[in-house]
Amino acid sequence: MIAARGRAATARVAVAVLLVLGVGGCSATIPVERLDAIGHVILELPDESGVLTTGPCAFLDGCARSLTSDQVTVFWFADEDDAAAAATRLGTDGRRVDHYVVRYDDTTLSDDVRRAYEDAVRTAG
Repeated sequence: MIAARGRAATARVAVAVLLVLGVGGCSATIPVERLDAIGHVILELPDESGVLTTGPCAFLDGCARSLTSDQVTVFWFADEDDAAAAATRLGTDGRRVDHYVVRYDDTTLSDDVRRAYEDAVRTAG
């Protein structure tokens, strides 16, 4: 349990550093502390290894930054209309939560687990 907490703390620091430094170009103001908070909450969910990566997401119009875990990718949009369009484009694999879109990379996740990820984004974002 202590080793898992240490791994999670290390991953949290790595996420914060990556988000502050930025990966790729972006002109939008990214809410770094919100993405970091989402990452912290996601790390506490079952079946997460504690590894998070961030990166650009230009393949989705209006997306400024993404955060990927073992099970999901969270995309951040400056404009909620862009987030809504992206969620529609992703179909059943994506759900919009305000300025964020949660894409389920593991399509076998139950509805309850999907809601847990959406709640993590809603409460921490």
